[in-house]
Amino acid sequence: MSEFTVKQALYDKITPKCALPKASETKSKPLTIPKIQELLTQNGYSEEEIDDYLYKYNYALSKYKDSDIKTLINLQKEIRYTFNETRDSRYIEYPLEVVITVCILAFMSGAKSPIQIADFYKENNATLQVLIPNMPPPDKNISYNTVRTILTIVDPNILEKFFIDYFGNTTALFEDLYKAKGLKRTLAFDGQEVRASYKKGESSRKKKGAIVTSICDCSNKSALSYAVTDKKNKEKTDFINMLFNVNVQGSVIMSDALNTTRQVRDSIIKAKADFLMPIKSNNKNKELLEYVTKAFVQNSKSELMRVSSSIEKAHGRIESSYIYILPVSVLPIAIEQEHYDVKTIVKYLKIREKIGSGKEPTHEIRYYITSLDFNDETILEQIVHSIDIYWNIEAMHNRLDVVFMQDSLNICDENYLPNRIGFNKIVFNIITYQRELLSKGKKEKISYERIMRSNSSNIYNAFKMLCKYFIDCNKKYPPMQEVPKRIKNLL
Repeated sequence: MSEFTVKQALYDKITPKCALPKASETKSKPLTIPKIQELLTQNGYSEEEIDDYLYKYNYALSKYKDSDIKTLINLQKEIRYTFNETRDSRYIEYPLEVVITVCILAFMSGAKSPIQIADFYKENNATLQVLIPNMPPPDKNISYNTVRTILTIVDPNILEKFFIDYFGNTTALFEDLYKAKGLKRTLAFDGQEVRASYKKGESSRKKKGAIVTSICDCSNKSALSYAVTDKKNKEKTDFINMLFNVNVQGSVIMSDALNTTRQVRDSIIKAKADFLMPIKSNNKNKELLEYVTKAFVQNSKSELMRVSSSIEKAHGRIESSYIYILPVSVLPIAIEQEHYDVKTIVKYLKIREKIGSGKEPTHEIRYYITSLDFNDETILEQIVHSIDIYWNIEAMHNRLDVVFMQDSLNICDENYLPNRIGFNKIVFNIITYQRELLSKGKKEKISYERIMRSNSSNIYNAFKMLCKYFIDCNKKYPPMQEVPKRIKNLL
């Protein structure tokens, strides 16, 4: 067997000299290279496999940074004090905070199931021994049943709160990348069915086990909050409940016409945000829609009318978009008083023409109401911007279904199903952030699949991005100038 040498100072700094205190009360002991070799030999590893293991171990040591491990200690601390450990501490081999951290890294590397997470744990054990405090010794390889058990015992409501508190503050991450000067953030909410899920005890597969309502930060292409239920038509209720758990102040909130109701609009105003919502003949908006439609016909040549237009040529077609806005004062006084929260009405016209087809162009018209002040200098630019990026919530749903295979979760467990959805949201935000950083200055964005393949081939990339995301998203952890002696001992 070949010789492997490790600088003792670096090794001492990384190898735990005392147990990191945790809810599970399991204790980690320092391991030497000979001890690792002994454990692997006893576990049936061949000399070639041990050489490979130690090569990965030394490579991880060479990549090690104090700041990353400090960040992970903070993350594990928050996991321990957020989640309740319900297992008997006498029989715990895999601490909750370790497994949750490994699950996040595995999902970032493309894992889709407990079996793949268990394989990830085994294949990358040498690197994880260095990077993750309190890892069980190398001869312990977690089973997929243990992974699923831990993903099941976690309380879904607590995981939702954990996501909001530590992974949903995307404003801090993307402010320099996306925030248009002088414009407000655009948020949107919508529901998404997990098609392969089903209700436990129900004979019909048409009754889904999970319907997810999400608040998406369209400006930042990330999730702010989510709620999971097995009941239909709860989007509005879930949204209103989530609205006061996240920071939406000063933003513009959008939705589809199904959710344009008085209750939702009042809640948005109460949260000190503005709404920009489409109206159709449902939700008691039929009369309002008729008057808004007439107003744009009657005021087509009015000096009050403001217009924005754009023309795009791509993929063999021409798309012309026109946005018209009028003050709410053009409506009859009775309608204006009834909808006292509306300050501006909007008409959106899109004309699509296929080049050389000889067919007549198609027309699409939508009407919106908004609480944005008509006299604001940036209102037209804000409305154009918000309508343009609203599709990002649909893009998020599509990526969760296609890249993260969320639509294929054939699960009925009341805990495991919403927890898988929660981990998808956590990892989606991290990968989105990683994608924006890696794609900066490039003509085309790097795909999510390519990033996850890169993380899988070198999990240090995933580890480094998890630490960066956590520290950037949570400004309450300022970087330390010097590692305290107590932290060095924990490391």
